Amino acid sequence: MKLKGMLIMVVTIFLLRGLSGAADQKAKKEPPDLKVGKYELEGNFGRGIMVDPKKRLEVEIVGESQNGSLSKGKFALYHGEGSAKGIFKEVEYVIEAGESKSWRFPAAEGINYIDISNLSGKIRARVVQPRFDIP
Repeated sequence: MKLKGMLIMVVTIFLLRGLSGAADQKAKKEPPDLKVGKYELEGNFGRGIMVDPKKRLEVEIVGESQNGSLSKGKFALYHGEGSAKGIFKEVEYVIEAGESKSWRFPAAEGINYIDISNLSGKIRARVVQPRFDIP
């Protein structure tokens, strides 16, 4: 009977620790005044994202490669009529696992489209804009 009681106690402790760990790993809630897009890109893969040209923009890239290799790639910013017309700027990145880099662009630059092209490794990209314009 002692063995059965100890087993139940061990399982209970494991479950309680597991649940608390799961709560810690839940994604942080973003502030309600921000519109946040989150994307994971691995290997030679790209992603196009429409954004509001009337609002400031922040792009954050985090290296997520598990084997310690570098993540390499670039993203292009576009402005003008329609999406993917009128390339404005191209930014290259080389990021180690766990490293984070971010770039900010004012609303005056009128960026309406981002094309993220990851060339190697794994990244997590975050694109942030305010939901509301507050003067």
